Parts: sequence; structure tokens; C-alpha cells
Amino acid sequence: MAGDDDLTLVKDSNPPPAPSTSVDVVIPLPTKTERIAVQPVGATLASGTPASAALAQAVAAIAPSSPPPANAPSSVIPPAGSVRAPHTQSDGTAAWVGPKAESAPPPSRPYIPGLIVRTPKPRRKGGDELIADLFEACSDLAFVQDPLDGAEFVADLVMDSVPCLAVLVSFFDINTREFVVVRQIVAKGDGEALPVAVLVRASEFSENITRTMRSGRAVLFTAAECTSLKDARFAALKLEPASLGAAPVKFGGRFLGLIELCDPLDGRPLTESDGHALTYIGEQFGEFLSERELSVDPEYVRRPKLSQIARR
Repeated sequence: MAGDDDLTLVKDSNPPPAPSTSVDVVIPLPTKTERIAVQPVGATLASGTPASAALAQAVAAIAPSSPPPANAPSSVIPPAGSVRAPHTQSDGTAAWVGPKAESAPPPSRPYIPGLIVRTPKPRRKGGDELIADLFEACSDLAFVQDPLDGAEFVADLVMDSVPCLAVLVSFFDINTREFVVVRQIVAKGDGEALPVAVLVRASEFSENITRTMRSGRAVLFTAAECTSLKDARFAALKLEPASLGAAPVKFGGRFLGLIELCDPLDGRPLTESDGHALTYIGEQFGEFLSERELSVDPEYVRRPKLSQIARR
């Protein structure tokens, strides 16, 4: 008789059920999807064939006899950044499209010292509206320090009041008795085709300049009068204005500069109201310049502002 420490092994007459001898495997193919039963890895079929070999035979049986199209996708995993197209390809598979390429921004106009391009306002101001705007705007001129900044300020003001093709602001060089363009503002679009006239000089004795400086107020030139202009500055612009307005900039009888605009964008000639506006701007600018030292030195005129340096 066995002792207490003896162990008796009894064979269980009801062993646990064997695991399933097959699993379902879904195989996606370029043209169709098949579901087959595959034996577990390492299993042997009843016929004695290894399960792995049976799987290979099954796949070969349902695979297409011809190779997939050359343009068939090699993977169902989309490339990074791609999106699923709203359609499928001719072979029935999904199409993947790469991210939309962003168009390169148009090249910016190279920086040219003294030349400013402005988008003009849609209409010309006039009457009480113009006078009120000029009175308020010119009061801000007192906060400007540099003469060139003041030139740009009044050129902007003229362009804003009477949208036109171009505005020139010139300083008077007392040593040569010439007016020198220090700021040129052109209208975005048509005005950008004009050549640069910055630092171009015209004699004090040019007919249009003499007439303007002696008048003491703005002078409006007709198209016929513009045809006889002998002014190097407009020659540099390669422009024969159809309508030209010029305002003297002086203080106490001393010549300081000249403000000119040409060819209003609405196609109409300059009016008496426009002339009054130019006269007022010239008077305010003359008072501003009388308290500052003027220079037409090329290095000074071409000196960019900090904001322009940052954009270059």
C-alpha cells in the first residue's frame, strides 16, 4: 500500500477541447479580397501537408495570373501629408493625392530709395470734405521731424486728396538754383511703369517752375501747356502730363521746394478746388521746412528708413 507521500497520477478521461485548427485570414489584393481558412503556424493538415505550404497554395490559387498594373499603388498606407481622393483609380483602388502646392508669392518690387508706390483711393475728394481733411491732416505735420519724412507725408496727402498717376516733391538747392526731386510717389498699377526721377534736377528758370514760384499759389497747367514743358524731371519720367498742378513751397519769400501732381486717375482735369488744396498744402509744408535744415545730398536722400531696411 502506498504511503501518504506517494502521488497517484490519474489520466483525465475528459481532456479540454483542442484549439481551433484554423483561423480566418483576409488578404486584400489589387482587384478583389478573399477570405480563406488557414491552419495555425506549425500545424499539419490531415493530408500531411504543412499549413504554411497550404496557405501559399491557396494564395497562388486566387491571385491574378497577370502582374498588377504598373501604376498600381504599392502600399495601402498613404504618403505623409497626402489626402484620400474623392474617387478611385480605374483598377478600383483608392487614389492618394499629395498636399496642394502653395503658389510662390509674386516677386516684390526692389527697394528704390525715394520712390514710394501707393494704392490710390477710389475717388477724388472735394469741397468741404477736402478742406476739413486737409486741416486735420496738416496739423499732424508738426509731429514729423525729418524734412524727407515731411516730404513723404505731404506727397501721401496729395495722393490721398487727388488720386493721380504721380506726385513729385522737390527741394530747392540754393547753391545751384535748381529743384531736386527727393520723393516720388506713384499710383500702384499704371504709375509703376514710370521711370524713377529721384535726384533729377531742374533749373529754377524752367518756364513752368518760374511761373509757379512767382505766382505765390498753385498753378494748374492744361494739356496744351504741358506739351511745351522743358523740365528735366518730367523728361526723366518720360511723361507728358495731360493735367499738371504745381504748388510753390516757400516761406518769407525764400524758395524751399515744389509740390507737383500729374494726371488724375479719374481722367478729369484738375479743378480750382484741387488748386486751393495744393496751395494750402504748400503753405503748411513751407512753414514746416523753414524750421529745418534742408539737404539734397544724394546719400541723405537715398538713406532708407528703418522699416524699409527691415523689408529689404
